[in-house]
Amino acid sequence: MRDVQNVEIPFNKLRAVILLLISILFLLAGIWLIVSDPQSGNSFFDNPVLKVIAKYGALMLGTLGIYFFSKQLFRENAALLLSQDGVSENVTIFKKGLIPWTDIKSIEDCSIRTAVSKQSFVVLKLHDPEKYISAEANQFKKNLLKSNLKHYGSPVLITTNDVKMEHRELLSLLHKYFERYKIA
Repeated sequence: MRDVQNVEIPFNKLRAVILLLISILFLLAGIWLIVSDPQSGNSFFDNPVLKVIAKYGALMLGTLGIYFFSKQLFRENAALLLSQDGVSENVTIFKKGLIPWTDIKSIEDCSIRTAVSKQSFVVLKLHDPEKYISAEANQFKKNLLKSNLKHYGSPVLITTNDVKMEHRELLSLLHKYFERYKIA
């Protein structure tokens, strides 16, 4: 087999735009709720505690969403880079950087379906997952990695909804690189 070229897989900018627009709507709804203080005539919806939670929750979600999705929209680097050395991952909040093919035991498909959506993942099963967990300095992120390991068998999950490539195509490409370069 001839050498495989490096492949850069970009972020899904359309998804970022849609989520940015939704975040703007949340921000506007929060501002509208604060400014107008609407009354519904329903004791549940007019509950002052519920109204404060709704007002500032929408404001906070909108602001955070605008921040994160704007950053994602203007990223210059690739979401994933596949090379003979390994896979460089910039999709998740963990940004593991280069994960050498020799660290990967297997590559598996995973999907979570909810009533509203389907989230697809590629799970990179590692020979030594603790190496990646212990390298994380942030305790909150470290706990999330441990949770991923407990529930999915690996701390490294790559969400394919955020990349500009179909899930099956990405999975196939990862398998192709893995089979070619896993023994270096």
